[in-house]
Amino acid sequence: MSGKNLIDRHLIVILFFSVGQVFFHSCHNNENSKENLELIVSYNLDSTNVATVGYVNDYGKQGEWYFFDDLGRLELVETYKNNIVHGKVEMYICCRKFQEYIAENGKIIGRVTNYSPNGDIVSISYYDSTQVSFSLNLFNSKIYEINSFDKNRKINLVYSDSSVLNVKEQFPVSYGCCIDD
Repeated sequence: MSGKNLIDRHLIVILFFSVGQVFFHSCHNNENSKENLELIVSYNLDSTNVATVGYVNDYGKQGEWYFFDDLGRLELVETYKNNIVHGKVEMYICCRKFQEYIAENGKIIGRVTNYSPNGDIVSISYYDSTQVSFSLNLFNSKIYEINSFDKNRKINLVYSDSSVLNVKEQFPVSYGCCIDD
């Protein structure tokens, strides 16, 4: 058995590190895959940090793709199928997740969740086709507003409870992530 065939039959695990944390753990077993996937790693303009990591085949991008800022911090994870965003999408500010959703054939479907810098959910929107149907706004994990939409335009304030908002506490203005970097 040749060395190439031996490698193809084993699970290949790739780990990348960012700010001391493992954020990319992808497994690919060529024996069970009919796709010839090629790992692509691109670098920023001055070649000091990785800019993107992902797989391609004859149909374009496949699976999870990781995108990084110029300092090497994770900014975006998109799942692709045949070069179209199809699956989970996560957006980050300074390595903190601030939004996640599912895409199907390049369009948002279902729930979009937005997070505060400390990881609390601050809003949830639901998409019907390509348009927002309603959204929930939260503060300290409590709903303070529910809105309904028609063609992405807010048409109705369904629920509002301003008593949930504590005047002494303010919404985070910044993710404050660059202080330690």
